[in-house]
Amino acid sequence: MCGKQKNDEPLLLDHTDAWTSAYGTAAFAWDSATGQITLAKSGKCATAAANGQTLVLTSSCSAATQWTYDAATKRFAFAAQPGRCIGVTGPPPPAPASDLTRWVVNRAFSVELDGTSNVTIMPYIGQIAFNGNRYADGGEVQFYAQALGVVAAENTFERTGGLSAWARGYSGKDANLRNSFIDNEVLEGNHVWNYNTHPNPGEDPSLYPYFPGGSKTVEPWFFASLTNEQGPPIDPSPKGDFDGAFNRFITFRGNKVHSNGGIVVRGTSANVLVERNVIKDSAVGIHVNYSTTQGGIVIRNNVEPPGVPDNFNPYA
Repeated sequence: MCGKQKNDEPLLLDHTDAWTSAYGTAAFAWDSATGQITLAKSGKCATAAANGQTLVLTSSCSAATQWTYDAATKRFAFAAQPGRCIGVTGPPPPAPASDLTRWVVNRAFSVELDGTSNVTIMPYIGQIAFNGNRYADGGEVQFYAQALGVVAAENTFERTGGLSAWARGYSGKDANLRNSFIDNEVLEGNHVWNYNTHPNPGEDPSLYPYFPGGSKTVEPWFFASLTNEQGPPIDPSPKGDFDGAFNRFITFRGNKVHSNGGIVVRGTSANVLVERNVIKDSAVGIHVNYSTTQGGIVIRNNVEPPGVPDNFNPYA
């Protein structure tokens, strides 16, 4: 993305093709061979309208729809109008806050694109502080689907369902990135488990996401970095089309569990730090499912209950 365009005029995605996973208009694929951006599901091409002020989607992929990528400057521009680039940010006035179809230029790409790259347009949900609360006799607190740069610090929990970074697949657009769980305290981990939990996914395959040890069930741990749509070995269904790390740069530091809880890292998580946490009077400690995580998991200087095996998973 490359500097604001002339007069700061926004690029407008045609409203008939506004982003939504229901119509397959959220994930864009970049073809380095043809220089084209197409919607991953519908195959429509992203191009500029005749007036040059709007960005539209067309069914005809031709030379007129080509884009160029400059690896040296990390800029990505419409070939017919050099310098006109795709950017993602909030809608400028007077666009209503609910209008998620307006794109304005932001900055250059920080990662070089190639033939495997996807470009996804999505609203920004992040920079949320969940700090200093006391929460008792309730369900799980979730950084659910998209959560970017969220912090949960110095909260006290008593008989609640957990605290988790929970990304969703959906073609890779609902990630949890740079989220931190710092100095939280669980006074009592006993609580009512998810009433949707089923004991045996073999009884009804449609119920598999909610079974003990399944991707959508945090118990018996308390803190979690998890994803679903991850496929085997946790879930019996095939994994989703996008298999990148939905949870990345997640930190668990200085948290204390006084009873009945722990920390679990699984799903397509990567670059997770678990350090200086204390877990007491619990049947579980810290568990990482290395068959689903995607590297960069660092576990250091934690205290786990005596007698609990290293990396213990009661459902293994």
